[in-house]
Amino acid sequence: MRRAALGLAVALLLVGCTASADRDVLATVGGTEVRADYVQTLMPPKGNRPVQVAGEPSPVQAALDLAVRDQLLAHEAQRRGLPGETRAEQLAALLAAERAATPGLEPASINDAEARAWYATHRELFDEVASARASWAEFAKEQPAREAFQRGSEDGNRRLQDLVSARSEVRRAGVSSIQHDEGASEMVLRIVNAVRRPAGLGLDQEPETGSWFLVRVDTLTLEPTPWEPALADRVRSAMTWEREQDHLAGLAEGLRKRWPVQIFDDHLQAVTE
Repeated sequence: MRRAALGLAVALLLVGCTASADRDVLATVGGTEVRADYVQTLMPPKGNRPVQVAGEPSPVQAALDLAVRDQLLAHEAQRRGLPGETRAEQLAALLAAERAATPGLEPASINDAEARAWYATHRELFDEVASARASWAEFAKEQPAREAFQRGSEDGNRRLQDLVSARSEVRRAGVSSIQHDEGASEMVLRIVNAVRRPAGLGLDQEPETGSWFLVRVDTLTLEPTPWEPALADRVRSAMTWEREQDHLAGLAEGLRKRWPVQIFDDHLQAVTE
C-alpha cells in the first residue's frame, strides 16, 4: 500500500554507540545481527522505488525500521515457543496468535460507520486527484536536489523557489496546472499522485535521464469515490492493516528492554537506495 505504514514506521531506540567492525551489520537486536543484505530484501526493487515524500522515512530507513521490528518479534515468537523454522513463519505464527487474542484485528470487527469515518480522514489513499497546482524543478545532480528536499522537509511553508540555493543547479523549473492527470509531465504527475496533499513535497529520479525532480503540491482537490461495497472492502482492509501495524509496533516497543537495540548509523551506506 502506498504511503508505506501510513506514518506508522517504528521509531528505533538507539542503545549505546559502540562501533561494529563489520560494516554490513546495520544493527543488533539482543545480540542478533541485522545485516545489510536482509534489509535490502525489504526494500522495493530499484526500478519500482516509491517517491520520497517529505515527512516519511527514506526507503533505507523504513526497511531498517522494519527489519529491527521483525527481529524483536521473531525473538518473542521463539520465547513463546510458537511454530516456525524461518523468521517469516515465526512472524506469521505470532501475528495469528495476536489476532486471536486481540479484538479489532479482523476486518469483520469494523462496522460501516467506522469505515466511513476512517475513509473521510484518509481520502488521499483512495480518491483520484481531480485538480492540482504544482511547482517543480528538475536537477541534473542528486545532491542539490536532496539538499533542497531536506530544506523543504524542515519547513513545509516554504515555496519551491525558496528551497533552491542556486539557480545554476536547476535544469528547468515551472508550475503545472493539473486536471485529471493532464497538464504536467509524467514525472510531475507521478510525484503529485504520491504526495496527494496540499503543501506536500516529493522527490524522485527519472530513470531514463537520471534527472531528479522536486515537486511541491501547492493546491490539490480529490475526486470523491462513491461509497460502494468494493470501496468499503478496501477501506476495511486498510484499517485492519493499520491496526495490525500499530499493534505490532507497540508489542515490539515493549520488547526492547528484554532485547536491547543498537543501530550503526554510519553503516547505512551498505544499503543502496
